[in-house]
Amino acid sequence: ALSFTPAIVQGQTGVVAVTLDEETPPTGRYGGTQLSFYEPDETPAGYRYEALIPTGALAPPGPRLLTVQANGQRIRAELPIRAGEYETQYIVLPPSKGGLLEPKKVRSELELLQEVWAGKSADRLWQGPFRFPIAPGFQQTSPFGARRSYNHGPVRSYHAGTDWSAPEGTPIVAPADGIVALAENLEVRGGAVVIDHGQGVFSNFWHQSQILVEPGQAVKRGETIGLVGTTGLSTGAHLHWEIRVNGIAVDPMQWAEVDFPNDPTLVQFE
Repeated sequence: ALSFTPAIVQGQTGVVAVTLDEETPPTGRYGGTQLSFYEPDETPAGYRYEALIPTGALAPPGPRLLTVQANGQRIRAELPIRAGEYETQYIVLPPSKGGLLEPKKVRSELELLQEVWAGKSADRLWQGPFRFPIAPGFQQTSPFGARRSYNHGPVRSYHAGTDWSAPEGTPIVAPADGIVALAENLEVRGGAVVIDHGQGVFSNFWHQSQILVEPGQAVKRGETIGLVGTTGLSTGAHLHWEIRVNGIAVDPMQWAEVDFPNDPTLVQFE
């Protein structure tokens, strides 16, 4: 049996699930991307394999071909990407931070993080929807996917996370169980913590004033990992929460609402 998200909004995460009589891993592709199916869950219906489908905020809308091979059979279906609604923000940095936009610095730091995101663990460490990483009541200042211009330049990038204004020193907690994959001060992203939740899912927190965890440390949902700050490429104290799935930035607020990969409202059975 094959089930999948009926459509994915640009920048969100979808799910493909295959239930088989035998413990034989399926393979599949979505558009030009290879799907990653992990160790199955045993259910009364059989072995259920799941794969997450991340789409970036700049993924072109339109139809995509989903192909899954299992038990010698190939199943083909159309799983479209729908356009999201994203605003454009024009950000002016103080002179002291303008140098952080230097392309070599940006590229070098991204390459470091890409190595971290590539080192995913096969086990799913989270259960249920993710917890919001700070106390309720703070104002969102920049949503995921907002197109951005810095210092009156062209709009060339988008916001890979979600920002919430909060006083410096506000505790930040782990949204789900995981292993700390990175905890250090970076030049562009400032005080940085990356948590590996397994199966290619990483939470990322930038601009912290203080880091309270170490690489390799196991953290539980709700455990304090750092404090809000304004280090690195930042114009004020805030929480920056970013989720990467297979290295692609996706909407974190969807992960705070949906029980991936199990929410029955998320998938359509075929």
